[in-house]
Amino acid sequence: MDLLKQALSTNTKTVLDDIPEGKKLLKILTYPNPKLRGISAPIPKDANQENINNLVSLMRYAMEFYGGVGLAAPQVGVHYRLLLVSRQTAHNAQGVDGPLTMLNPEIVHLEGTQSAPEGCLSFPGIRAAHVLRGETVIVQFEDLERKHNELELTGFQAQIVQHEIDHLNGILFIDKVSRLKKDMILQRYKKTGRL
Repeated sequence: MDLLKQALSTNTKTVLDDIPEGKKLLKILTYPNPKLRGISAPIPKDANQENINNLVSLMRYAMEFYGGVGLAAPQVGVHYRLLLVSRQTAHNAQGVDGPLTMLNPEIVHLEGTQSAPEGCLSFPGIRAAHVLRGETVIVQFEDLERKHNELELTGFQAQIVQHEIDHLNGILFIDKVSRLKKDMILQRYKKTGRL
């Protein structure tokens, strides 16, 4: 299926006061939308590159508009293996200058542990759920030119990439915490009126 058409078919809205005329804002799917639990397919080599670039541009705009540090394609209803990491988060990664776009990412090595607070654009209003993640990861992925890359990330950057890859696998950050903590998070989320 055409990536861009899939994203635009059901997940756009126009916010007239905040977006330049003609600009599309992808809607972020929020929990408990069952589409967040879908497993994403690899982006085929023969996928239309212009559509991929347009989708990435729209995802970047949505990520920045909503104040995210990362965004995975399933969060906008597209079940392909594509994620973004914001410019501010990616800027210290080795060889990265600007927002980081990963097509078909795969963690090939994970080392150490860290427990740090996480939030998620799919859980608006919820912050500071501590999640245990790898401290260092090596991730292989394709860039927008479809070139193979390998990148070692640590700390916050490693945390973000693990979080976004989880989205590609239908896993949410609440799946990574204890049952008690998950219940507390969902109670707080319920108070936001979204559950």
